[in-house]
Amino acid sequence: MIERAVVLTKHNLITLDALPQKIVDHQSNQLIVADQTDQPLSSLDAIEGRYIRYVLNRVDGNKTEAARILGLDRKTLYRKLKDG
Repeated sequence: MIERAVVLTKHNLITLDALPQKIVDHQSNQLIVADQTDQPLSSLDAIEGRYIRYVLNRVDGNKTEAARILGLDRKTLYRKLKDG
């Protein structure tokens, strides 16, 4: 793919036009847990709690919607919020 982009580009810079459409359209579905490599490792419970709070923030605190997105029963979400 890199060789193709180098050959197809007409400039000193590889632009999106030189890349295959599936690369241009790619959307990552990976969750980035930490943004710094020197941070101490977190427990799974701590990571889960941060992600639950992140999802709740994104849905403006709507617990029903957050539970749906997280694939949890609302009661389970409430329990995780209470425990964490």
